[in-house]
Amino acid sequence: MGPLIDMLGFFQLVVYFPLLDLKFPPVTGILFDSLISLVTFDLLPTDDYYPLMFGGADSKWFELSTKQNEPLNGRFGDFDYGRFFIMNLGSMWLVMTVTLI
Repeated sequence: MGPLIDMLGFFQLVVYFPLLDLKFPPVTGILFDSLISLVTFDLLPTDDYYPLMFGGADSKWFELSTKQNEPLNGRFGDFDYGRFFIMNLGSMWLVMTVTLI
């Protein structure tokens, strides 16, 4: 089990190579897209209900809008990374919150 976890940890590092300012052949984009779904462990559709949780109509403290969560550049947009940290974490934020409680 240890070597499998080590391999997944390595893939988590490799998957984010396109965020660097390097030129990759287009074929590697297909490989990275398939590895992202394997490595991120995003099991829940958090993109649907995080805006409802953090930006409701009666929210006075924080309102999450699509304009506030725009990606920094095109490479981050390919990974669906915006500027709101909890949205980028996906299901991991829920797991960490439940673990702390």
